[in-house]
Amino acid sequence: MALFDAIRRTIPRRARALLRGVRALADSGPYFSHPERVDGVAQASIHATARLTILDAETSAARIMLGDGVYLGRAVELTAAGGGSVVIDEDTSLQDGSIVAGHVQIGAHCLFGRYNFIASRGHNFRYRPTWLIRDQDDAVMDLPLSPALLNESKVRIEEDCWFGQSVVASPGIYVGRGAVIGSNAVVTSDIGPYEVHAGVPNKKIGTRLVFTPPHAISAGNDEDIPYFYRGFRLSRDALSKSRQNGVIFARSQCAVVLASAAAGLLTLSGSCIGEAVLGLKVNGRACGEFKLAPGAFNISAIFSSVSSEASPPMYSVMDKYTLIDITVLSPGGTATLGLSTVKIEAPESKIAD
Repeated sequence: MALFDAIRRTIPRRARALLRGVRALADSGPYFSHPERVDGVAQASIHATARLTILDAETSAARIMLGDGVYLGRAVELTAAGGGSVVIDEDTSLQDGSIVAGHVQIGAHCLFGRYNFIASRGHNFRYRPTWLIRDQDDAVMDLPLSPALLNESKVRIEEDCWFGQSVVASPGIYVGRGAVIGSNAVVTSDIGPYEVHAGVPNKKIGTRLVFTPPHAISAGNDEDIPYFYRGFRLSRDALSKSRQNGVIFARSQCAVVLASAAAGLLTLSGSCIGEAVLGLKVNGRACGEFKLAPGAFNISAIFSSVSSEASPPMYSVMDKYTLIDITVLSPGGTATLGLSTVKIEAPESKIAD
């Protein structure tokens, strides 16, 4: 407040009315429709003109969740709607005028320019074609989406992506890790990891790097960093510290991507700070839980993606890889996982046994 008073004494009278408006806006802070449904506000940086809204809080468990260091610029709008939640992971920034609505998950370390529009649902004009579009919207909003439709319409953007200015992302799209989308693009189809896209509709115009996951990755190899795909501490500062222990530290939910394999032996090595239970899924299918004691570990699990059951939904651009999801459960969430190596082999004899 002292700063505002000092400025007021040095500017012409005509400008004071504008200053009073700016001061009132700064004092009021961002708008929250349901503050009890918004997580992570304390560790985020949110401009006073931002709006965080949950449209159907009374009929759903929808939330808005912000990670550590998230930045929301001027007039940014986050709206959880249709039974979905908006999740923005740590160290991601949305610049002025950007809108994120519906059921959307955005990974860590992403950069969004001004005026991006990312939504899992649009206006409804075919539900009752003779009705006004506003009336169709009102009618559809009263019909909760089934879990399958909610998942189908979800927008997922992985870590370390850069969206230029005024990008529109359509419902149901997937953007792989490290992707770059040029300004004014309209994204109507999935984007693979580290691809560069532009245009209306989006089209691949290049790559940041050739994404070719190997059968084994190591914490000490910089060339393997892209395949520590999600949920790892990968900043240069974090890496320099974790590599002193021969690992890359992970959060409680993380994933790695390796070369395609329909079946095989999965082996993980590393260390755990504290006691934990590590759960593994390969291409969406559970393949074991393992109790970890404090210290070094080396675990193996046989997996198979061949099943009489319907395959779990996966994004088409990821079908040619092996996606390994890792969950770390510990009392009070205090354990920390560090991975040294992850590899897959094809032990036909063991599978036959």
